[in-house]
Amino acid sequence: MANTSLTKAEIREIVKDEMTKFLSKELEKEMTTLLKRGRPREEVVDLMKNALTSLYKYMWIRKDVWQNDIK
Repeated sequence: MANTSLTKAEIREIVKDEMTKFLSKELEKEMTTLLKRGRPREEVVDLMKNALTSLYKYMWIRKDVWQNDIK
């Protein structure tokens, strides 16, 4: 990995862009698939809430991996 100096604002922008790409691409596909299968809206909302909670928990647990790259 190249040793570059990034500001907090630049890092924040990169993370924001990546999360937006992921959410718009993958989550939209998954929600469309679930809704086409005829699942109730409440069940879809619960599934998506659990998926996002798991993602943030995983990122928190693995923060040592990505946090060192930011510093």
